[in-house]
Amino acid sequence: MTCNKCGAELKKNSLFCHKCGEKIPDRKLSDIENNIKQEENVSVDEPADDFDRYFNIEEEPRDPEKKKYYIMAAVAAFAVVFLVCLCNTNFFKRTFYNPVEYYKYVEKKNAVKKIALFGRWYDVIGFGKENGGTIGSENTMNLKLSEEMLDTVAEAMGTGDISYLSDIRMNGRSTVYDGLSSRDINLFMGDYQVIGLNTINDTVNDVLYLRIPELSDDYLGFTTDGIEETIGLIGSVTGSDAEVDTSGMNDYFDKINALPDAVKITRLVNKYTDLAIENIDNIDKSKKEILELGSVEQKCWILTVKLGYNDMKKLAGVLRDELKEDEDVKDIVMSLAEERGLHGDDAWDDFSEGLDALEDIMGYYAGTEMKVYVDNRGRVIARDIQLGEDDTHIRYGRTVKGREFGARFFVNCRGHEVNIEGSGKKAGRNYAGDFTFSADDMDSIGFTLNSFDEKAFEDQKLDIKLSVAVSSITDAFGVKDTSVDLIKDYLAVLSIDSPGATSFNAQLKLADAVSEPVVCSYSYKRTGGSRITLPSNPVQVEAITDMKDYLKEADFERVRGNLTRAGVPDSITGYFDYIEQAVDYIDYIDLFF
Repeated sequence: MTCNKCGAELKKNSLFCHKCGEKIPDRKLSDIENNIKQEENVSVDEPADDFDRYFNIEEEPRDPEKKKYYIMAAVAAFAVVFLVCLCNTNFFKRTFYNPVEYYKYVEKKNAVKKIALFGRWYDVIGFGKENGGTIGSENTMNLKLSEEMLDTVAEAMGTGDISYLSDIRMNGRSTVYDGLSSRDINLFMGDYQVIGLNTINDTVNDVLYLRIPELSDDYLGFTTDGIEETIGLIGSVTGSDAEVDTSGMNDYFDKINALPDAVKITRLVNKYTDLAIENIDNIDKSKKEILELGSVEQKCWILTVKLGYNDMKKLAGVLRDELKEDEDVKDIVMSLAEERGLHGDDAWDDFSEGLDALEDIMGYYAGTEMKVYVDNRGRVIARDIQLGEDDTHIRYGRTVKGREFGARFFVNCRGHEVNIEGSGKKAGRNYAGDFTFSADDMDSIGFTLNSFDEKAFEDQKLDIKLSVAVSSITDAFGVKDTSVDLIKDYLAVLSIDSPGATSFNAQLKLADAVSEPVVCSYSYKRTGGSRITLPSNPVQVEAITDMKDYLKEADFERVRGNLTRAGVPDSITGYFDYIEQAVDYIDYIDLFF
C-alpha cells in the first residue's frame, strides 16, 4: 500500500506516512493496537519506526496526591520567603514590636548610616601624618573688583585711581613637621608679586623665625620675650593691644595627631551608641500623626523617650563602668596627655576619677524628653529634645512630600534662640528652597538655598550654593553706616564645592541682574607637606634694638619698585621715603629703650 500524497510505500501498523507525515485513511489506532497484541502473542515482528512511536506514546497516569504535595510545598516556600521579607520591613517591626524594641530597631538602623558618614568625614578632615611625618596644605585667596565698583569706591573715599586693587591674590603654603611649622605667604597685584612672608615656628626651643624676602635674605629669630617687646612697641604706636601665640599651631596639630584614626573612632562611637540605646527602656509610641516643617507636612509615628533620674543614673553607671575598662579610650586619653608633655598614666587616673561624677552630671539632665519622628520606612526624619531642667530645647529635621521638602533647625538655650526654617523643591537628592534665619530679637534674614547635593556630602564632598540680599543683612542687624550703601542693592552669593575629598573651593560674590562687581574666592588643598630646615644664621632678636643692622641693610626700594610695577601710585609708595629716613636715625633708637 502506498501513500496517497507522496507515493511512498507505507509500513505495516502505521497511522502516518513515515516520509511525509500524511495520515493514512481508514486506519484506526484501535485496529493497530489489536494487530500489535496479536503479533506479540504469536511472534516478534519488525517494530514500528520512531515516527510512529512518537505518535503512540502512552502517558504515565498522574498521582493526584503527589500533585497536591507539590502545590503545598510551593505555597509553604512562598510563605517562608514572604515572612522573612516582612519581618525585615518597618511595617512588621512597627506593628508587632513593643515600643521599646521598635525604638531600638529604629535608632540602630539610623545610627549605622550616620556613624559611617561621621567616620568618613572624620577621616577627611583629620590630619594623619604623611610623607615621613609631614602635614601640609596650600591655599589661594583672590579678590577681584570691577571697574564700576572701583570708580564707586574711589568716589566715595575721595581718592584717585585705585585700579591697582582690581585683582589681588594671596597664595599660602603651610607645613608641620617634627615639632616645627612653617607658613609661606605671597601677595600679588595683578601679574606682579609685591611682597612675601616666610615664618618658621620652633616650638621645641620656643623661637619664631621670620623673613620678608623682598627686604632681606636673612631670617629674624624672635624669642618669646623678643616677640612680646616688638608687638608691644607696635601696639604703643598704633594704639592696639596686639598679642601673638607662637605655640598654637603646633599644639593644635599635635592634638590632632594624638586622636585615633577613623576606624577606631567609628568603632568607639558605634560601641557607645549601641550601649546607650540598649539601656533606654522608657518609650511610648503614638499612632500616625502629621509633622509639619517649613510648610511641608509628612505623616509619621512618634516615639517618645523619657529619661527620669533613675534612667539617667542607670545609663551613667553603665557608661562609666565600660569607659573605665576600655583600652581604646585609655590609649586616646594617654596619647593626648603625652602630646602636651604630661604623664599618660596620671592623666588616665584623673580621667577615671572624673568618671565617678558622671552620674551627678547626667542626673542634672533628669527629666529629659526626646520625641523621635519616624517615617513609613523606619527612618528618623526629625527630633525634638527638651533637656531636663536646663530649659534647652532643640528641634531639627526634614519632611518630604513628593518633590517638596521642608526643614527646620531650632535651638533655644536659656532664652537665646536660633531658628532656620524653610521649604522648597527636591530633584533626586538635590535640594533648593527659600529659608529664614533669626536669632534672639533681631529681624529675620531671608535667604535662598540655590542647591545642596546630599549625595556629594555623603561622598565627603561639598556642593552647596546660597544667596541673600545684602540689604536683608544690614536691615536685620540695624546697620546705619553709610559706607555699606555701596553694596546694599546687591545679592551676596556663596558657593562651596569640593574637587576632591581633601580640597574645596569657596566663592563669595556680589551680583545683580547684569554684573558681578565683587568676587572673592578661596581654595584649599591638603598636601603631604615638605620637610622644614631651620635658618643657619638668623638675626637673633631679644629686644627691638637688635634689629638695627637688619633694618639698615633692608631693601625697601625693592618693595617700592614692586608696588610701582603693580600700578600703585607715588602718593602711596612715597611713604617708603619716610621709612628710609627713619632707618637713617636707627642708631639713636637706644635713647628710647
